[in-house]
Amino acid sequence: MTVDMHVATVGHEHSAMDSHEKLGGSLAGKDSQHDIYFDADARSSDTRSSRSSAHGMRSLVPQEQQDIVRAALKGESECCDDETLCRFIRATGGNLPLTIKRLLHTLKWRREFEPTQAVCPACTKNTRSHYMHVAAFDKVKRPTIYSCLALAHNRNIHDSYTHLVQQFELATALMIPGVSDSWVWICDFQGFGLVDCDPRMAKIFLSMSSEHYPERLGLFLIVGAPMMFNILWKAISPFIDPKTFRKIRFLPMDYNAAKPTKPCQVKAELALHYEPASVEWLLTEMTENRDRKITPTKTFSVPALYTHAMAGTLSPTPGHDPRGTNDILAAFARLPHLLQPQGEAKP
Repeated sequence: MTVDMHVATVGHEHSAMDSHEKLGGSLAGKDSQHDIYFDADARSSDTRSSRSSAHGMRSLVPQEQQDIVRAALKGESECCDDETLCRFIRATGGNLPLTIKRLLHTLKWRREFEPTQAVCPACTKNTRSHYMHVAAFDKVKRPTIYSCLALAHNRNIHDSYTHLVQQFELATALMIPGVSDSWVWICDFQGFGLVDCDPRMAKIFLSMSSEHYPERLGLFLIVGAPMMFNILWKAISPFIDPKTFRKIRFLPMDYNAAKPTKPCQVKAELALHYEPASVEWLLTEMTENRDRKITPTKTFSVPALYTHAMAGTLSPTPGHDPRGTNDILAAFARLPHLLQPQGEAKP
């Protein structure tokens, strides 16, 4: 079974899911709460560096290294495309034995777990189980995952793992070859509590990202993390790869909808990466998710999204549409198959 960089991509013809698999995926300053410091030069370089095409990134890996790794994969070689192979080499800093080990491990994991067929069992039973979905594109067309703990009622490790894989696969499928080769994750910590201080889920994310989706995380924005988060941060920060660490930004949720023109850090950061309409969507979404009158009515249903997309009736609703920005909804309207198999999953 061949592993392509993208199984299906925006604006490109769909390749059958049963014949291909996907192998995957700022504001610099100081956050006094968490004692995190970032290089000021990174502020202006993040978006510029993300504009490098997949072809350009492949050219950074010597052909000799690619040939050595591909030869070592032997019978597995045909299951790994050039883009994937180069990502794994870059992730290990050119350590070829480690690259080969990680690639073989990931190929085995994909055969056994079948991530492209992942169905979140919790969301199938209850659409309020998780609130984590691809909701936007940034300025350089990187798919953006938005999650909010306040609207996620399921904390089961196995269910969360499956949901995480599903969204990583969807983000990978939405990438445009030659344009974007990574994604953004905006993690809204509204609703974070003691139960979320369990480091297991964070370590699973870190492990999964480095082992199976290297070089896919382009930017990780942590919004509104409370002081309690320090407990979790101290437990997991020693395990964070330096490359991943440089992609993390801590931001306060300091936007005030009643004073939209007032300068604030979160809006300034989002404006670096997103077009104005997407900035407005993200700020409105985060504001709503702090309103106790609104959150009880909010949910996210992939089957409902899929049904509308298949019927040709998927279009933005008046006002704020919690399903996502106009451009992400347009992508799903054009490519409803990306919402499979969750789209047809039955309780």
